[in-house]
Amino acid sequence: MEKSWRAGRQEGGGEVVAIFSGRGKEHEPEKEHLSRIVEVINERYGLELGEADQLLFDQFEETWAADETLVARARTNTFENFRLVFDRTFLDTVVKRMDQTADIFKRILDDADFQRTVLDYYAERLYGRLRAEHDQLGLTGAPERSATEA
Repeated sequence: MEKSWRAGRQEGGGEVVAIFSGRGKEHEPEKEHLSRIVEVINERYGLELGEADQLLFDQFEETWAADETLVARARTNTFENFRLVFDRTFLDTVVKRMDQTADIFKRILDDADFQRTVLDYYAERLYGRLRAEHDQLGLTGAPERSATEA
């Protein structure tokens, strides 16, 4: 539905036409719970991968999509020729990501200051997020007092 408004200006008038109804978002497309790859892996291999695992696959895909070599090969070659480059890049990306993740886990476990920084950040972030969700639902109840406040 289109709505239009007449707008007057000192030097003339005009008509503004909106392409939306003005009532806000009317249709929220359903998000796929998990991607097809996670669904296939779960079915084929009896796993129970979830959204966190999906994030890893999404990160892989974005890494590949940003790789100029892959972009150029996809644009100028057949699928079979593209696969020659992609197959090598695929494993390189997986191994690199594994190494990066291992480094972060090691740092969290071995460096108390780093661990405290990450812990403090996520404690505040998660608390704020969960309190906001609680408040949006209109739930009542004050936060519990901490052991130090008791």
